[in-house]
Amino acid sequence: MTMLKKLVAISILIFCLMINGETKFANEVIDEALTKEQELIPITILFKDQINEQLLTSYSIKVERSYDFLPAVTVMVPKPIIDVIKVNESIQNIIYEQPIKVLSQVEDWGISKTRVNKTWEAGYTGQGIDVAVLDTGVSTHSDLNIKGGVSFLENSTSYHDDNGHGTHVTGIINAQNNTIGTRGVAPNANVYSLKILDSQGYGTTFDLAAAIEWSIQNKMDIINLSFGYLNEDPVIKELLDTAYNNGILVVAAAGNNVEEVMYPARHASVISVGAVDEMNLKADFSPTSNEIELVAPGVGIISTYLNNEYSIISGTSMATPYVTGILALLKEANPTLGAVELRSLLQKTVLDLGVPGKDQEFGLGLAQSLDFPDQHSVFNPSDKYFKAIARTAIYVKINDKLVRSGAVDDNQEYPRIRDYGDWHEIKFGNGVGYVKKEYTRQTSGENIKNLNTTFKNSSLKIIPNKNIAVYDNTSGRLVQFGSLYKGVEYPIISDIGAWLRVDLSGRIGFIKESDVKYVFPSTAKYFEVLTRTAIYEKKDNQLVRVGAVDAGQEYPIIRHYGNWLEIKFGNGIGYVNKLYTKPSSGSRIKNLNTTIKNSKVFVSPLVNIAVYDNTSGSLVQYASLYKGVKYPIINDIGSWLRVDVAGRIGFIREKDVQQVFTSDVLFFEVNTRTAVYQKINGSLIRVGAVDAGQEYPRIRDYGSWHEVKFGNGVGYVKKEYTKPSFGTNINNLNTGPSTYTKLVNPVVNIAVYDNTSGSLVQFGSLYTGFPYPIIQDIGSWLRIDLFGRVGYINEKFVK
Repeated sequence: MTMLKKLVAISILIFCLMINGETKFANEVIDEALTKEQELIPITILFKDQINEQLLTSYSIKVERSYDFLPAVTVMVPKPIIDVIKVNESIQNIIYEQPIKVLSQVEDWGISKTRVNKTWEAGYTGQGIDVAVLDTGVSTHSDLNIKGGVSFLENSTSYHDDNGHGTHVTGIINAQNNTIGTRGVAPNANVYSLKILDSQGYGTTFDLAAAIEWSIQNKMDIINLSFGYLNEDPVIKELLDTAYNNGILVVAAAGNNVEEVMYPARHASVISVGAVDEMNLKADFSPTSNEIELVAPGVGIISTYLNNEYSIISGTSMATPYVTGILALLKEANPTLGAVELRSLLQKTVLDLGVPGKDQEFGLGLAQSLDFPDQHSVFNPSDKYFKAIARTAIYVKINDKLVRSGAVDDNQEYPRIRDYGDWHEIKFGNGVGYVKKEYTRQTSGENIKNLNTTFKNSSLKIIPNKNIAVYDNTSGRLVQFGSLYKGVEYPIISDIGAWLRVDLSGRIGFIKESDVKYVFPSTAKYFEVLTRTAIYEKKDNQLVRVGAVDAGQEYPIIRHYGNWLEIKFGNGIGYVNKLYTKPSSGSRIKNLNTTIKNSKVFVSPLVNIAVYDNTSGSLVQYASLYKGVKYPIINDIGSWLRVDVAGRIGFIREKDVQQVFTSDVLFFEVNTRTAVYQKINGSLIRVGAVDAGQEYPRIRDYGSWHEVKFGNGVGYVKKEYTKPSFGTNINNLNTGPSTYTKLVNPVVNIAVYDNTSGSLVQFGSLYTGFPYPIIQDIGSWLRIDLFGRVGYINEKFVK
């Protein structure tokens, strides 16, 4: 028995020991039927202390295998005998045979994204290509086959990896196709590990120079540099240029969490590599720069690590060996091409991401290996479907030019409208798109479960904010089957919460609403807010935030204004950015204002305040007014104020605002009883009072004061203790003459009453010592005009 088999057997036995208890029953007599020929079952008998030879002999049990370190035997016996002997007290456990297998090999997600698997299918594995990996060295690993190595560190002669970075980078290129662990991009390449970085991942450009020179002298085909430094080194530049001119391809990491691509990736002779994730989105750590040549998988990459283990790591350091491995495959397939030609081939075969052409996020695009099929499928005009053998672009004709507008995915099937030369014509939005036949094969279409046979596109259109995935959910999970590219205008079928239903190439798919912005038709009368966003007003030719609209709420539109929606705001207009909204029907608006006009009363919020809709029977916030904004109200209803915000009737709490007096406000209400003043000999003298909760007409706005009618002249009330009102609660307004000749003089401070409610309600006071005109003497009471309201004072308190 080999050591591996022994270990497996021991492990299984120990496990069984954990799950089986002892049996302590006496032996039973064997029935004659047990001696008859029956199917033999392989078992292992584990004894408590030592093998019970007598038991084995008495039942004629032949031992197939015994163990050096366990009191156990493997035997072949009929099942009835098993049922009898299992109760023997000398037996600790009986274990049935079970199949075992090695763990299957895991393929990193980037393999299919870069079409490396297609190149493998064509038989290319990097055979005969020499690759130098300049890094922290490499650790001994059962999943690696390293050709050799050199240490360039001053205090080390071994290229053994004591950091882990170099082993991980090497595995992305060289992990073997051996049914365990993972598989590198070019598993049969000749990889040389050149140790220039220490256990902390640090090194010097002196050691780097020596390693590059070694690579040139030893005629490497590719150099992998998964590290960087800030400042240009002329010696390194000259050596890298020399390497490139000698036919060596140099690949380097762009850097992590830096604004600009680092050296040596910035040199023209070096292929600078950024990183993308599994969704083909730029990795957060990957630089945004014109120096990026292309990108490769660099997020969550599984590869070899120290101590014969595996690790998942992210970085442009991981994206770099992907490109190195792809170049090894391309060189093997094209042995006559030099470094310049291979680099050009690599550039031509990228999958363009982001905006069409080279950009700062993805460079030329995502590195792609090549498949080398013996013969492409020949399509007949009558063929109704095709299958993509690699992710490839969907093109749309715009101004007589073919523009990349989306993509179909590897191993997905699609219906086509017609055969179009070297292209498939497919349904794309409300029109057609084109897919190159080169990357497709014939198929029956029988695997398509989301074929669109009923749904029609709505009038709503979206524009992706980035390249976005389109998913098929018919399997019970989300499976990407296509993409829509950033900036493409595309119709949707319907809105279903956080997702939008679309038709892509005749198949029903779903895209995330958060990844798109909506296109507003000029006829749209309403909009819905996707994310709470600000309302702006134009003030001094600048847009100023004055409020907000809430997610999920709908609002009427006054007009479309470029990238903005114009809405009703106070007595004027406000602006909401279309980016955070979508067209809607307005059918859910229950508080639309069609008749009520704003009053002349304004308020100013003391803080940012909520505006509520109460039509559902509960208060639902649908907007906000920001602190300090001057805003008109419709009316005052107790502790709440009715307002119109964005064409909808809402309510704000009175305690959250300060009411603002404008010159055209005709009435005020008193919050706290306060004095009435008159100017006498150039000084303001208290001559009476107004009462809390009472309303009064005013003659005019007078700075910080209200000018009111007082006797045959005027008086003044401080605005500080009042608020604007509508005068609706005044039932004793005086519409008669404005001056009177008969005067009385209060002998004490006396109350002035309103009797229109059927009882006497004090609404003001006259102070002693100041003569006051009366309208009429009616018995024990005198009728007067106080602040433009008819009131009554008791005759006994005047002379």
